[in-house]
Parts: sequence; structure tokens; C-alpha cells
Amino acid sequence: MSGPAAEFGAALDALPAELFDCVQVNLALLADVRHGPGTHLRLGARLAFRPRLDDGWWTVEPVVADQVEHSAGLLGLGVDERWDACPADRVPELIARREPLYLVADAYHLPWLPYAGQEHLRHSFLVHSHDDGVRVWDAYRNDTRWGPAVPGHWDLSEKDLITALGDTADVISFGSAALPEPRPTVEFDDPTEYLAAYADAPDPAAAFARLTLQTWLLARSRLLHAACRKMELREHLGAWQGLVQQTYVAWRMVQRGRPAPEAPLRRLGDLLHRDQVLFAVPTAGGQPWRQHVAEAAASVLGLPVPAVLGGARFDTSPEYGSLRIVEIVELVERVVGVELSADDLVPENLQDLDGLCRIVARAGIGAP
Repeated sequence: MSGPAAEFGAALDALPAELFDCVQVNLALLADVRHGPGTHLRLGARLAFRPRLDDGWWTVEPVVADQVEHSAGLLGLGVDERWDACPADRVPELIARREPLYLVADAYHLPWLPYAGQEHLRHSFLVHSHDDGVRVWDAYRNDTRWGPAVPGHWDLSEKDLITALGDTADVISFGSAALPEPRPTVEFDDPTEYLAAYADAPDPAAAFARLTLQTWLLARSRLLHAACRKMELREHLGAWQGLVQQTYVAWRMVQRGRPAPEAPLRRLGDLLHRDQVLFAVPTAGGQPWRQHVAEAAASVLGLPVPAVLGGARFDTSPEYGSLRIVEIVELVERVVGVELSADDLVPENLQDLDGLCRIVARAGIGAP
């Protein structure tokens, strides 16, 4: 491959597609082509739980136009031209004038996706001229009930592209812009009303269908934010991914007439609470308490603080033992201002920073 094909092929191979949703992922791909590998991580700078009402349901799904604008700004992609709801038969002309183009269309018509003919949803991809037609690049990865969506490229004739777009598509031509400094931000609303609305929904099957998407979006955004900040939160991120699976299974059971389980919503509430603690951002007034916990453990065990923050197991220290663990617990309680539950002081919670932070979070502490 040469030209755009080579550039996009290399970037596609290196992109961790499992971190992104279907709108972000191809902006991430384009940014890595324009600005170099790793630019995609800037998309994780902001972590949020800011649900909004949409058609009577609470949702964390972003408005596509707002998401594209915000994401492009983080990635150093400036809008040169855009055509909202562009008629499908005009798109080949636009491709010939300016490429590559970023498109958002209905996945129901896109033949390379498992959603084709199955589900209507907004989906992004990139396209440029190739031979006598066009080449589509789509970095999206997800397992669906109709089969996997996998990253790749597909060559289409102009006629086939027009058919794939259905009636219209949103089309954007991006130029390169300055890359802003990626400053982590965390924004959380109180989840009480959101959780109660799903718990009390009159149609449990519809509620769990929506929750399946909600937990999937929340889990991916947390994986991306942790990657952006180089945070090792294996237990917490693993719990989010486990919740996605649990919610999906619950949805399928409710579809078959089984009672709606309460456990997924309880677990969702718990994870949202822990998010606020574990992802606390440093402020001018001091470091978040995760840093204090790491410093306490490092000082007792004689380990470097960066190693503890990076996930080093406590038993890698020659000082490790029951007496040192007691010292760590007592020091953490003093420094952070918590009283840890004796029920939580079990070996699996006292092996690394993630485990220790998990029980601190359970104690209900916030960032100082």
C-alpha cells in the first residue's frame, strides 16, 4: 500500500479500538494519521457522568454533533467544511474535491457492519478515493448479537457507497489544527435520579435494553480515561467490564419473561461512586487521596511511589508481611481520614494499590 492507504493501514493496526465508541473511533484514527501514534489518547482527557433526558429516558449517550465537535477539538482536528444531512448521491462529488472525509450515517445500511439490516444507529467512518471507486476505513470493534464488528477497510464503487448511505449522511472535512494541552477533567452528577428511573421503569425489558448500551458506553469511557492518565486500575476497570456482561445477560433474561434483577443497578451505583474517588483529579490544593494511599504503602514497604502507582504488588518488597500490612492500614487511616472495615481487610484487598484503594472507596471517602 502507498499514500493514504499505507498511512491509514499503519494507524489502524496500532489503534486500541476497544477503548472507543462508534463516533469517537474514526476521529481517533484520523488524528493518529495527522498527528502521530498515541494522539487518540487525548480523547480520554474528560471523564463524565452527566446523564440527560432523551425521549423520556435518562441516557449518557452524547449528542453526536456535540461529541464530534468536542472530540475534534481535543484531537487537533479543525473543521474545514461540513455538510449536515448531505444527500447520498452528492457524497462522491465531495470526496473527489476534498479527502479523506469523515462521515456519520445509519449503520442499518452499512454493509460491512453486523448492524446492517438489523438496527438503526449513528455510525462513523472515513472515506477517500481509491482506484475507480472509494475506500472506506472503519476502526470500530465490538461484539454484537449479530456477529463481531471488526476494524478494517472496504473498497466500494461510488454506486455502492450511495446505496450504503441510505438517504443522507453528515459529512465533515477536517484539517489539522493545534493540539491543546490534554488536561484531565472529571465531571459527575448525582446518579440517584438516573438509577431510580431505571429501577422503577414500567417496562423492564426496555429499561435493560437501554442499560446494556449505557453500561457499555460508561465502561469504554473509563478504560479510555485510565489509559489517557496512565492509571492502573485493573480491579475497577475489570468490574466495569463485568457489569457490561451482567447487564446484557439480565436483559436477555428479562426478554424471556424473567423478573428484572436488582443486582446490576446496585453494582452500577457502586461503580459510579467509586469512580468519583478513584479518578479524582489533582487540584491546586493537593493530590487526590489515591496518591496519599500510594505514598503510605510505599513508605512502609520501602518501594518507589511510581512503582506502587503503576500496580507493583506489595509482596515484591522484602519488607512485606502481616506487621507491615497493619502499619499500612493504620497509616492510610490517619493520612486519608477513614476507618476501614475489618470485613474488608482480607488478603485479596491488601496485595496492591488497586485493592487498597477499593476498600478506601468502600469506606466512603472523597478527595481531600
